[in-house]
Amino acid sequence: MDGTNLSVGFAPHFPSLEYENGPIKSEVTNYTPVVPNLYITTRLVDSPWAFGFGVYSHFGLKVVWPFDGPFNYLTTESDLTLPHFNPTVSYKVNEKLSLGGGLVYAMANAELKSALPIDAINVSLGGAVTGAADGEQIVKGDGDGIGVTAGILYRPTEKHTVGLTWRSDLKVDIKGDVLAKGFTNESQVYFGGTSYSTGIETSVTLPPSVILGYSYRRGNLTWALDGEWMGFSSYRSTEIDFESGSLLSAPETRHEYKDDWSFGTGLNYVWNESWQTRMGYTYYPAMSLEANWDPSVPDSPSNGLHIGGSWAKKSFSIDLSYSLLNFKKARINNTVGNTVGVTVNGTYDVLVQIVSMNLNYRI
Repeated sequence: MDGTNLSVGFAPHFPSLEYENGPIKSEVTNYTPVVPNLYITTRLVDSPWAFGFGVYSHFGLKVVWPFDGPFNYLTTESDLTLPHFNPTVSYKVNEKLSLGGGLVYAMANAELKSALPIDAINVSLGGAVTGAADGEQIVKGDGDGIGVTAGILYRPTEKHTVGLTWRSDLKVDIKGDVLAKGFTNESQVYFGGTSYSTGIETSVTLPPSVILGYSYRRGNLTWALDGEWMGFSSYRSTEIDFESGSLLSAPETRHEYKDDWSFGTGLNYVWNESWQTRMGYTYYPAMSLEANWDPSVPDSPSNGLHIGGSWAKKSFSIDLSYSLLNFKKARINNTVGNTVGVTVNGTYDVLVQIVSMNLNYRI
């Protein structure tokens, strides 16, 4: 890419998630996460050096279940935002080979919510069942971490291009607090009021990844194929450390995710100087094992269909796309949730639609 290029975009997500276990049914609350992005590239005139800066979300999650849902004591809301800030530099060795690399600074903002069985807590403290309304537990925290990226682009001929990129794992240390509220009777006495708050620390390790891509260009048509290996086994468990003297505690949560490959392919056709159209397909495997599966991360294999196009006039262009991600039904049978008196067993049906738009300008 010659000169200086700016691209700003956003992608609203429209998820649909339904749960069924015999006569018990539930579905996620309506919400629309909007994922933004920003990219800037510049290539120095008559120089092999080029520079870039990207702001994007490589990982993230938002799932909102009803507060009175069937597994509300395990989860009602999971909201994890992970914006990445990625400065990069590349060097063109010759007409066939280019090398690049950069740093990744990731910020994290997490909020986890669940209901509290106040009646059960009062009984455990020696009280009686009174039909007390459920309380709520809210965990909030933020933090950051640093990783690296590197890449190689090789173009043996004008028609063929091969690319290889690597992204390191990235540990994000998170500090925050947990608020528990809605206490009555025995629990109110034990916690010294209707609510109780304490500080926490934890960490999240984002997985490493390797992407191998190939493209073939003939005339106005370009075909691309890539595979991405993701090392999700680095995300083994989550352990929350409470501040000294805290009246709250939580067991370690085991994840034991697995490493696997995803695949994608697509076609792009240039009709003229103003119009391009494209379409593609992606496959993502499930990373979580059934034994540790929980509805805060409703993971299952997905097939994605994508269509889009571009319109350009002089230095300005617009990219639009629509994606339909169809997840395989997850039929779960495990013991997750037993410790808080709920079950997550049943069938989960997930469908996500994404509409993306980017505005681009070449200076």
